[in-house]
Order: sequence, then C-alpha cells, then structure tokens
Amino acid sequence: MDFQRDADSQQGPEVRKIAVVNQKGGTGKTTTTGNLSAGLALRGRKVLMLDLDVQGNLGVWFNISSGRSLCDVVRDNMPIEACIRKVRENLYLLPGGSGLLDLEPLFLNPDTRQSLINLKFQGVSDYDYIFMDCAPSWNLLNQDVMFFAQEMFIPTSMEYLAMVGIKQIVKNLVTFRKSYENSLQVSLVIPTFYNARQRKDREVMGSLEHYFQDKVSNPIRTNVKLSEAVSYHKSIFEYDDTSNGAKDYRDLVERVDNG
Repeated sequence: MDFQRDADSQQGPEVRKIAVVNQKGGTGKTTTTGNLSAGLALRGRKVLMLDLDVQGNLGVWFNISSGRSLCDVVRDNMPIEACIRKVRENLYLLPGGSGLLDLEPLFLNPDTRQSLINLKFQGVSDYDYIFMDCAPSWNLLNQDVMFFAQEMFIPTSMEYLAMVGIKQIVKNLVTFRKSYENSLQVSLVIPTFYNARQRKDREVMGSLEHYFQDKVSNPIRTNVKLSEAVSYHKSIFEYDDTSNGAKDYRDLVERVDNG
C-alpha cells in the first residue's frame, strides 16, 4: 500500500530515543506508542518499544503475556537481546509489568540513579527508533529513563487535568535539566481524543498551540476503532486501515519520520 516506503532512502545515522510521557493517566500514551511504532515499522523502520508501566499494557496489546522483561535486564543483568520480543516485522517489544515496582530501590543509589538505564542500553543501536512508554508519574524509573532519552513526546487528552499534567511535566523537566545539565527537550505534543464539535476541545487545542506552537501535532480524533484494535491485539493499521484513527496516526507517523 502507499503507506509502505523504501527504508533505505530514509535511514538515519543513529537511533532516535523518545520518551512518551504524561503524568496523568488516560491520555493515550500507550495507544500512541503502539500505533506510532507500528506505523513506522510499516515504513520499514526498525522500532523497539520499552514498556515502563507496571500495568504492562503494551505486552497485553501485542499478546505477550509471559517471558522475560525489562526487570530481567535491569535487576538480573540478562542480555537485552534475550528479553526483547519480535511482535511484527520490524517491530520489537521489551515488556514491563508489575515487576517494575521491584526496581525502584535500585534507583535510590545516587551513583546509579543517573545512569542505570543508560548503562544497560548504551550499546543498543540496531534500531531506527526506541520508544519508551512511561508510567503516568515522575517516579525514579521514569527519571532514570530521561538520561537515556533524547526527546520527549507528550500525548494529551482534551481535558483540563491533562493540561495540568503537561504543566507539571514541563516544570519537572526544567528542574531535571538544571540539576543534571541535561539537554532533553519536548519535541512533540500530541492532542488525543479530539472532537472538533466540542467547544472545550477546540479551546484546549488553541491553548496547546499558543503555548507549544509548532511542536503541536495534528490531533488524533476520538475513534472507537482505536480501542477495538487493542482488544484484538492489532495496531489500528491492521484492524481498520481506512478509519479516522488510522488516518490520524498515519499523519503522525509521516511527521515524526520526516522530522
């Protein structure tokens, strides 16, 4: 289909490491991580997803219910390659899950807190993209991941509390950068659950564009097909390639891959 492209002509020199973050739940982080990753894989990009949420929703989505996980890499020093699962052509997943709760004490040591994830993954370069689906909090694991990430994507629903969550993320990011002389930047804000008929949604969209300007992507419209696709363990492109959800995520894939 037209969505498929020649990967060789677009191959970048190094992996893009992107943390997908919002401190409020229910903003479409996992939906965005999974569909954006799947869309890029369809274009021939090699993509790795890291599930950093104790709920392990990416694993549930792609029907990975057991086996090794990120916990084995960080806690037990298992080789990363032994824990990564191939879920589609060009698309790979390192699952998370409830075991991530056991990792928090490992990040209390100031000698490791700044570099543990970075140390474990610094040799992982055989990918075009690594997406980190972060838990809706500013916990120690998420903070450690920020030393590994180069960019931050923020999906946000059209709700006032989601806007509050963004403000808290930006505040934490400013403090993080000052404390550790880090250059991590918000490179994309992704409006989700958007309904143009709703005045509230238009107002929130206007506020996002005023504050973040050209960093705001086109919105992902409210579309029941997106949640249905997850229940069938499929990306939106596999489930209904003609739906509004597929069209919107295809636009997002185009923007990210050409950015």
